Amino acid sequence: MFLLAGSGLYTRFTRSTSETITGSEMAVSNEPIQKLLSAPELAESITLEHLGIRWQMLPQAEYRIAARVLQSTQYDDWQAAFAPIDLALGWGIIGDPQIDKWIDWRQSDRWYYYRLHRRFGKVPLSQEYVIEHSANVHVIPANDDVAAGLHHLQANDLVFLEGMLVDVVVNDGHAIRKYSTSLTRADEGDASCEIMYVERLVTTGSEHR
Repeated sequence: MFLLAGSGLYTRFTRSTSETITGSEMAVSNEPIQKLLSAPELAESITLEHLGIRWQMLPQAEYRIAARVLQSTQYDDWQAAFAPIDLALGWGIIGDPQIDKWIDWRQSDRWYYYRLHRRFGKVPLSQEYVIEHSANVHVIPANDDVAAGLHHLQANDLVFLEGMLVDVVVNDGHAIRKYSTSLTRADEGDASCEIMYVERLVTTGSEHR
């Protein structure tokens, strides 16, 4: 389904046909919108199972983000049945592809990496700004339509994601492990990635057929 909103052509990958999205919501200059659940322990969990592995997702916050795709990497590891793709996303100044003249981006092993350089003179932003305006997101698609949209994303596409930031409890029949989502954009290093259960995905960029 195609929607004409603002000045862009947007492709929706959700099951709903009644919702619309405005051009302003797709503005990557906006900060992500996060609303912490007042009582996350009372929120209904979401459970997925595949080949004897059980994922229980515990919602922590409602989350919406409009961003530029810096990198998109599909993985083939034990997490891939539920979270097949990681998106490295950038917003604010980093939403402009011209900033890549000063920053190199890379993803590997469920991490993303950046390197600032002076190839074109003084870098026009600080390392702190990069940390606070970019993120590696472990994406758990809520349905097949969202999953299909994820697989078509490429670097420099603009994307709008809506859903929940979730902690995940994994039970493989031998051990139980818990992975916590980041709830701040100012962290870095281990456990700084967002784990997002995506219920809605809208993108500009390539037409998907």
